[in-house]
Amino acid sequence: VALALAAILLDADASEGSRKGPSFIEAIVGLKEVLVGRRAIALMAIGFVSYGAAITLRGLWLVPMFMDRHHVPLVMAGNVALAVSVLMIAAPALVGRLDPGEGRRVSGIVGMSLALAAAFFLLSATGNLSSHFDIVLCLFIALVSAFYVLAYAEVRRSYPPSMVGRGLTAFNMVMFLGAAIQQALAGFVGPASVKEG
Repeated sequence: VALALAAILLDADASEGSRKGPSFIEAIVGLKEVLVGRRAIALMAIGFVSYGAAITLRGLWLVPMFMDRHHVPLVMAGNVALAVSVLMIAAPALVGRLDPGEGRRVSGIVGMSLALAAAFFLLSATGNLSSHFDIVLCLFIALVSAFYVLAYAEVRRSYPPSMVGRGLTAFNMVMFLGAAIQQALAGFVGPASVKEG
């Protein structure tokens, strides 16, 4: 796909005589500009762990957790995963509507990040407490993890107009890189936790 896009875009540039954009190397170097500073590092760090944690729970851990921990049938565990998935689709619109605005958005991001971390801690620490408790926690994680829409708004606000596109692109890449790394690491953590348990 990348090669096809490069061929199409290079051909379009040549035929339309459009202005020359940055080279690939210049674009990569330009990313460095959006990744420096405390604010950028904090936003990127939150993006790296938050979405990845929620998507890893939903995609890899949720069904096996309910089947192993609570001995529920596959269909019931799948229904919980479906409910979490639907909430993860709807939650960003809700969280976006509740955006407190520039003055209080950072507090909202920090508060929701801490709530997400606390929910994951409870999910791991409570063990076989109750399947209903775990369902509520998973739904809460699906809802609270949508705070990334507030982080997108804060990223947009954090850069001058000439860098907003690069800032948003970097944040998006960091979010999905975090998801990929966390899901890959789950392959090592899962077998180790089963052996210890």
